[in-house]
Amino acid sequence: MTESRALELSVQPSIADVLVSFPARLACYAVIAFALVQVLFIGLLARGTSFIGAENGPVEMAQVYLALFASACLFYAAYRCRRGRAGLITCAAMVGYAAARESDSIFETLLFDDAYKYLVGLPLFLVAVTALLIDRRRVVREAMWLVRQPAITLFALGGIYLCTFCQVLDRPDMWTSISSLEERTQTKAMVEEFAELFAYAILAFAGIEALAMAHRLDSDVESDSRAIARDNDETEEPRDDVRPRIAA
Repeated sequence: MTESRALELSVQPSIADVLVSFPARLACYAVIAFALVQVLFIGLLARGTSFIGAENGPVEMAQVYLALFASACLFYAAYRCRRGRAGLITCAAMVGYAAARESDSIFETLLFDDAYKYLVGLPLFLVAVTALLIDRRRVVREAMWLVRQPAITLFALGGIYLCTFCQVLDRPDMWTSISSLEERTQTKAMVEEFAELFAYAILAFAGIEALAMAHRLDSDVESDSRAIARDNDETEEPRDDVRPRIAA
């Protein structure tokens, strides 16, 4: 670690640094989640269960937009970062495929059955495989570094929540205790879409953290470059022409 880097770590952070720090961002995510709950509750009271559980309704489309936002952030972070690029591209491809899967009925209405798998899923799969092959010599080392970043922590939490808890809610046999078939279907759709919305919100937060990680790495590279240039200037020999003394 350079002396300038050690000096930066020892300096007391400013108020601006605290406001954009990871704990502050977590607090903002909590406020956004709380506001999202209130909006859903108001919509549920005003329009009933169809507001949340309707196919291609406002909640499901919000899931698609959140997934697209997360995928775009992860792709851009992969473009900016020099480390963990293959892992970020793979994560972006998975969220992009999830967005296409949530809008599968739109693809099937406009095109053909399972169109999203071939038109979106296959290209994203090829992009992820290509990125892994290009970085195959350092992908394991960079993946070990990447999993320690807050962005991937949030991504993993959102992915686990989406692929486990939300999938259990999607099982019809879980709702057999509700006698009325119509009530069972509406309740299942409402709870499932409500849970999935928060899973995609966590993935969107992971995308924001990926952008913050890319910005932090850029700042570290720039500060290290300035420190190296400053060290080189300090150790550079004077340019004045000095003639060597000739021994008598």
